[in-house]
Amino acid sequence: MDRRTAQNWFRAAAVLGHGQAQLTLGRYLRSSVGDELNPEEAREWLERAVARGVVDAQHDSAALSPSPPQSDAECNLGVVAARKTRPCHQ
Repeated sequence: MDRRTAQNWFRAAAVLGHGQAQLTLGRYLRSSVGDELNPEEAREWLERAVARGVVDAQHDSAALSPSPPQSDAECNLGVVAARKTRPCHQ
């Protein structure tokens, strides 16, 4: 089985809530193992795996760079300072 096919199977299992598949899919997306590089989606899957109690996902999620603020409201609440991300647009 090639890695792209494996990624598709991991995605199918991850969507169904399988924590280990969520971890593996996050890793695939983080490092483009399956020919797709998507750090933002990787973060989402890793965070889902963390929520499922997958301990290894905590380290992987923490190793990714912080995500940018999602809205102006987050900027106004000082989330940027807490995340140590790039500044909000003025």
